[in-house]
Amino acid sequence: MDAYNKLREEFLDVGAKVNPAKFGQIAMEFSECSSGKRGGDLGWFPRGKMEGRFQEVAFGLAPGDMSPPFKGSNGWHLVLCEGRRA
Repeated sequence: MDAYNKLREEFLDVGAKVNPAKFGQIAMEFSECSSGKRGGDLGWFPRGKMEGRFQEVAFGLAPGDMSPPFKGSNGWHLVLCEGRRA
């Protein structure tokens, strides 16, 4: 079962929201990206570094907010905005 289907089955189909406090745990369990080993932490990144849809979602979030699952050019994503640098 792919990661999105498993996430959907365990959280989204039952009406559960993914808790931002559990983002790292969820990333370690479901992520197909190498960042999953680090709890999904991508570190700080500037505009222009990430692919279009991912960047659009990431920079559209307020600090502390998490996106719903969305499909980007590299697969399915959840983004947690932990802060902004000036």
